[in-house]
Amino acid sequence: PKVRELRQTREARGLAFRISIDGGIQEKTAPLAVEAGVDVLVAGSFVYRSPDPRERIRWLQNLGGTQ
Repeated sequence: PKVRELRQTREARGLAFRISIDGGIQEKTAPLAVEAGVDVLVAGSFVYRSPDPRERIRWLQNLGGTQ
């Protein structure tokens, strides 16, 4: 709910800031965060504790359409 509120405020006021989340990013939470309006996901252990960190990074990038 906080992210959605921030996104609405940003749009309503024509502001240009990024919304980020640090921590708790996983396969279930990342898509929900992006859908709510998060621009930056800080996903340290999700990436670096993975057997294939590069694949995790690609997966995260594809959530937001970033290549």
